[in-house]
Amino acid sequence: MKLISYRTYCILQFIVVLFLITSCCKHKKNYNGYWYGKYNVENKEFHYLSEITDSCYYEYSVPFTKTFFYDRDCNTFVLPNGKIKPVGDDLLYNDKTHGITVRLKRAVEESFILEKLNDKDLKVDLVDAGNCLLNNFEPVNGNVAIYLGQKSGVTMCSYKNNTMLLNDDFCRYMNQLEGSLQSTVKFSVAIDREVKYRDFKKFTEYLGLLTTHGGYMYLLVKPQKYIGYSFMSKSFSFPVHKKDYYKDRGLFFHNEEQSLLPPPTIPNAEWLLNTRSTTVNMFSLIDNNIFFDNKICELKDIESLVIENSDYIKANTFIYYIDPETKYEDYFKFLNKIKTVYGKIKKTAYSEPEGEYIKSKDRDIIFTEVDSLYYGKYNELLKRH
Repeated sequence: MKLISYRTYCILQFIVVLFLITSCCKHKKNYNGYWYGKYNVENKEFHYLSEITDSCYYEYSVPFTKTFFYDRDCNTFVLPNGKIKPVGDDLLYNDKTHGITVRLKRAVEESFILEKLNDKDLKVDLVDAGNCLLNNFEPVNGNVAIYLGQKSGVTMCSYKNNTMLLNDDFCRYMNQLEGSLQSTVKFSVAIDREVKYRDFKKFTEYLGLLTTHGGYMYLLVKPQKYIGYSFMSKSFSFPVHKKDYYKDRGLFFHNEEQSLLPPPTIPNAEWLLNTRSTTVNMFSLIDNNIFFDNKICELKDIESLVIENSDYIKANTFIYYIDPETKYEDYFKFLNKIKTVYGKIKKTAYSEPEGEYIKSKDRDIIFTEVDSLYYGKYNELLKRH
């Protein structure tokens, strides 16, 4: 048998290698985009967010971004701290440095929080906060993520992939789940911009009923990009003096003997308006219009109005009333403006502007919300002054 020449052998070898390379790269997939998953460390579950571009791999699992340049071997990404390999339609990320393995799924929705919403028929269009001064990225606890949105024109709640009407049954359902929410103090809440304030208020009451001492809601806003889910924190609690009122309405209460924190003190209207040591003014949000002492104003005017109507000697009380038909988006932007102004005046904004009396270096200020009964009472008294 005639042997092939060395030159021919080298050519054939080159063709085989070239075939192997091209056959691999021919099926090279495009993995650019956002990916998410979950991993466990010391029996605690953490969310993992990442992004793949043509040259870099980004980690968003912490409040700051880690950037890694990678080498790609067909469909495998070789990083300094590990590898990413395809597993079906998913990716398997193995971080050898930290001993973390996480299975990643491709993102579909615009934001991670909506990616987790199981009921795609539930309309949850988050508020576009624009240039509002909000908290930026913080990992959201998916175990306590609650959605409040519209379905067939009706306000619904979704929690742990179950969607139901916003009523006592929803409250009971959440309370009866394994791992009671009574000790939970932080909830991530995604609320549709068109939801009425009356429904948001009812939702807040239910959270107060479910938890032992109240807590904080992370009110999520529309992200600037996939992982940028900013939020505004808002405290809530169950008012002890309204306990019988809630029970008479048929609302569920988880433990009749449970001691709860007292609500903020409602200022006495007559006393405030007749004492020389206190100033009183009132904001109201009605028909999507903002009023200050019954005169219409703009959102941008709130800061100057607060400063102009408060001084360094007297205690300054600013009451605000939200009409039940107000859209959640308008309420959100109004509350954020109040919080921002409050923080600027108080210098160190570490408390909620919802009835707490703060002794600051500059001036004493109270921001407190009133219901329709108190609103009517204050309105009549303010007209006389």
